[in-house]
Amino acid sequence: MSLAGWILGGAGLLAAIAGACTPAEAPRALEPTPSGPVAPAAPAPAEAPPRDVPRATQVSLLEPAVLASLERGGFSLGRTVVGSDARTTEELARTGLSSVFEALAGDVRATVAENPTARVSSVQGARLFDVRWLRSPEMRFDLVGVFNRLDRRAHHVGSCGEVRFLHRLAFTKQQGGGTMHGRLPLLVNVVFRVPDAGGCDAVARAWRSPADLDAAGVARWLTTEGALRAASRATWELHAVETNLQTVRIQSSVHPTMGGHVEYSLRVFHPAGGDARSFEPAPMENMPDVARLSDDPALREQLVAYLRDPGVLSAIDEGTVRLPERFLARKARSVAPRGMGRGANRPFRQVLIDADLAGLDLSAYRTIRSTSALVRRLDGLSCAGCHQSGSIAGFHHVGLDAATDPAWSSLVSGASTHLLADLERRRTYVEAVAVGEPVDELRPHAERQGRTGGFGAPCGLGDPGFAEWTCGKGLTCAKLEDPDVGMCVDDQPIGAPCETGERIFTGTTPVRDRVAALSRRTCGENLGCSPNINGFPLGACAGGCDDATSSAACIDFVDIDGLQACLRYGYEANECANRFTVERVDRACDAAHPCRQDFVCARTHDPSRGACVPPYFVYPLRLDGYPMKN
Repeated sequence: MSLAGWILGGAGLLAAIAGACTPAEAPRALEPTPSGPVAPAAPAPAEAPPRDVPRATQVSLLEPAVLASLERGGFSLGRTVVGSDARTTEELARTGLSSVFEALAGDVRATVAENPTARVSSVQGARLFDVRWLRSPEMRFDLVGVFNRLDRRAHHVGSCGEVRFLHRLAFTKQQGGGTMHGRLPLLVNVVFRVPDAGGCDAVARAWRSPADLDAAGVARWLTTEGALRAASRATWELHAVETNLQTVRIQSSVHPTMGGHVEYSLRVFHPAGGDARSFEPAPMENMPDVARLSDDPALREQLVAYLRDPGVLSAIDEGTVRLPERFLARKARSVAPRGMGRGANRPFRQVLIDADLAGLDLSAYRTIRSTSALVRRLDGLSCAGCHQSGSIAGFHHVGLDAATDPAWSSLVSGASTHLLADLERRRTYVEAVAVGEPVDELRPHAERQGRTGGFGAPCGLGDPGFAEWTCGKGLTCAKLEDPDVGMCVDDQPIGAPCETGERIFTGTTPVRDRVAALSRRTCGENLGCSPNINGFPLGACAGGCDDATSSAACIDFVDIDGLQACLRYGYEANECANRFTVERVDRACDAAHPCRQDFVCARTHDPSRGACVPPYFVYPLRLDGYPMKN
């Protein structure tokens, strides 16, 4: 399907971007687009930028004020997908997106079947996504990121990759006599495929803006002269709508050995019948259908034969493999915490046995130099494995928080360590394509990318496939619960793991996973171990703010359950946050010093650094990140 009618409203877009840093007038209403396909306009030629103008390569738009202006100017979820000015989920549910919402509601119902005690509640231990949010006048989707994925051309023959628009469920409501804004853990990624009409070098140059522009200027240039201009957008094909939904969160007090249990439903939808009047579930890239492969021995043997092919092994090694559709699932689930230690996040390990890959000579590859490394690489390329590899509560981008947002509900960065590092890889890739230089298609492990052997980084425990997974100077590789991969630790106790088990036992369903034989170690003088039962996976050494060191940061730690109870009685949000705050010291973090798996970098009162806390202690990252009545 072509991007029908999206070229409308350019004047409103320019006005919105021009006022990105100040309140802007609402743009004129855009005309509705036809329901059927529209023939794409011929793209305007993308001329090479003048040699004497310094250029900056753009691979993402993340600034909240700029994204809000783009959205007002025609880049909303409704406008980009179905050519509609529908804003709230109540309105969007009357468009072609209704089929997407219905499928998500079905995933929530399926979750209840395995978690029968789950309720839409802030006072019970198993908290369920409220499907009423998908048809609510209070709920909307905010644009939280625009991504240049020229590097994805390796996945689409005859294309110049993709452009992606990421939207997050958000709300505005009256609370305690004031207006409360918030976000919830559901993201919708709209993927457009970019054709190779005149060479990918021209597409790459269209992402290279003048270097002296600020964030608003970059967006203005991209939409008038660069890659997002109307003539280019008219040639794009709506490829997919992807969703990631936190369906249920079980408190650590109910699931004590794991530090809680959280499930995410992952989906990909394609336009049904070639247009956006409805969508249907589609095969998910590199996500094997475990149930079908387990029930069909002949199909499983075909998969094994496919994976053993030398050409396929090379593609797995560089991270560009695309499994044939016959092996793929149309629905996936990822679970937290404990990342790759969870069986549900390792779909290939569920399907394959050691004998399937026996006899392969893997010594010449870069990332798959043993069978264990090969299977882990495959799992990291799957939807489930990638979204639980050093992510932010199951997502790799949740949107940046505005500088004016309160610290108790904000992150230092809404992008995962993997994404931040990958943006630099993508920038190098686009710059090479722009000047016709060869590119390295290698996509690093999401699990390790950006870690550089620092505190919390994964490290090899002896298997030759992980020999390069080393720790930096002054750190050692500690074995915790994973037999192949440990964690880099230093001699600073704050934030270090302090309660681990022998190994994780995989249950008949993910909610039945357990850690065997938890044991706790002493953290040090004046410090205590925050255990799994309190929501700290693997435990975390913590203390009072008087115990702060160079690797520690003082944070006003919010008791989220107390805050939710306060909201339930009708008090204003900031007042509730101030009432239920405990001052404590946790591991310090910033862009150069990320948190370990299952922790995120939350804001503190020190603008130069944050503190590492479990993601579900940050209000907008959990299902009850909304004032509830019960």
